[in-house]
Amino acid sequence: MAINTTYFLGAGASKALYPTLPLASELTLEFLLDRRGLPVGFDEAIEQVEAYITAQRWPQQKRSIPFEQIYSDFPANLPPFWPRENLEICLFRKLRIEGTGAVPHSWLEANLYSGNPILTTNYDTVIEWGVENLSIAPIGYGDSGIIDYGIPDDLCVPLRSGGPRMDGKPERLLLLKLYGSLGWSQCQSCGRYRLERIYDAEGANAIMGRGKCGACNATQRNAVFVPLVGDKKPSNPGLRAVWDRAEHVLSESSQIVFAGFSLDPNDRGIGGLLRRASASRQPQKVIVVQRAHNPGILERYKSIYGDRVVGYDSGWVQYLREFSREENRRLVQNKV
Repeated sequence: MAINTTYFLGAGASKALYPTLPLASELTLEFLLDRRGLPVGFDEAIEQVEAYITAQRWPQQKRSIPFEQIYSDFPANLPPFWPRENLEICLFRKLRIEGTGAVPHSWLEANLYSGNPILTTNYDTVIEWGVENLSIAPIGYGDSGIIDYGIPDDLCVPLRSGGPRMDGKPERLLLLKLYGSLGWSQCQSCGRYRLERIYDAEGANAIMGRGKCGACNATQRNAVFVPLVGDKKPSNPGLRAVWDRAEHVLSESSQIVFAGFSLDPNDRGIGGLLRRASASRQPQKVIVVQRAHNPGILERYKSIYGDRVVGYDSGWVQYLREFSREENRRLVQNKV
């Protein structure tokens, strides 16, 4: 089925809407362990990571290494500090969305009803937060049934309030999170996924073995995301399904809008995904949204999409404002 427009969002798109969210380069170990003025002993996850670092006699300068480069130095399922699990919790908390939604409702609803997918490399829940604040989805706990994450239902444990849309309509927003999301976990016994959408408490409990799998009652669940290291290729069935769906979506799209994504040439995983999809079928138009004109970044996209690439140099926030104005104008015209 042909798709009109697919949106591909990087970390810069989230930061444009929530300036306090850090970019990957800002997610240093020192940042993740920042207590934000809270007293020592207030945060158990931070204390456990600090204890592990002390036990390893790491030099102070290692704290300046970004998360994507140091994550693999933290072993998983290792008592008594549970280093990797507690580091993941620190990451989740630093990326948690707070305050009112900043994503324009008109853009989200237009994608919902038109079937335009959103692809993102972000762990954060910016899009989910916006969806759960729509008038058709009264603010809840991320279980309104509006979002389709692209992981087959038979691989997932249903959420307590999951299922049909709250308003009874069938449309769902296809949101493909290539690197996984905050709160997602996978049971290490039966392999089922639990796709928490907004709040991180259940995800934190899961990876620390404090919760039980709704399918088999086991307690050991691990966080689900692709670490920002190496080729960034998915290593489990759920995320492989997401990537396969993303490739199909990109190959069926008449237009692709990239925002907040620089297409780093070292990111071979994403580069390969885009090339495979474009080899199947080239989009008619590719819009690259940037805060300012950057010919170098445009050339990276042109190496894949050729002369179909056009730049939009006023930033993601302005792009969404213009979209909202056009959408409101269209709605008014349809009523006349």
